[in-house]
Amino acid sequence: SDQTRVAVLSLLVGEFYANTMFIDRNGKFLFVGLGPTYNGPGRVVRVHLSNFTRSTYLDLTGAYEHNLFASALDPLDDNVAYVGMAPDPYYSPGIVVKIRLDPLSRLTARSLLSNPWQDTVYVMVADPAGNYLYVVSYGGYICRLLLPALAYVDYVLTEIDEYPLTSAIIDPAPARYAYFGVGVATPGLVVRVELNPFRRVDRLQFSAGDNSNAGVMHPNGAYAYFSSY
Repeated sequence: SDQTRVAVLSLLVGEFYANTMFIDRNGKFLFVGLGPTYNGPGRVVRVHLSNFTRSTYLDLTGAYEHNLFASALDPLDDNVAYVGMAPDPYYSPGIVVKIRLDPLSRLTARSLLSNPWQDTVYVMVADPAGNYLYVVSYGGYICRLLLPALAYVDYVLTEIDEYPLTSAIIDPAPARYAYFGVGVATPGLVVRVELNPFRRVDRLQFSAGDNSNAGVMHPNGAYAYFSSY
């Protein structure tokens, strides 16, 4: 059928900065991650997909849990997801919050390191086996968190010209590599990271005039696609 605009749902007054969205694996709900204000709580709004109406919302009221930037579903638990955010004030460690999708509730949270400084969670991706969550923070840090406990394990640091990393994709199972797009580099760059052992491997440089913004992996793992702006 032809691609058409079907419907629009307006959020409430004060609900803006919709930086990240995801759909549960059952296709029942859309979840929208917001940063209402820089000094207010981060919020996750849940939307019924059957009739595209607002269901409920969750305010993240832990310290510095503001400005949601990234999200990822748990690979093994269909009722769990992770949201990452830029803290307030800036230059506080980035935070990843684990949430239950139904009933929508906050489970636990993990701060990244303050030395070296790892603030502003840009993107996240989980490995298909459900062992680790890979969290990208400012300065080219790719942090590895153990699932499901959300325990901090270690990090890989990219080269000095390889940040900010604005996209993250991963091989299908059994995943060997993850790929991270560098958002402002010209030409664009995609950094390849081996998962076991956890290390930076190499990078692909695009043609002149092409940069790297969003990325997506084909389900069979044969190709990845990156947008330019």
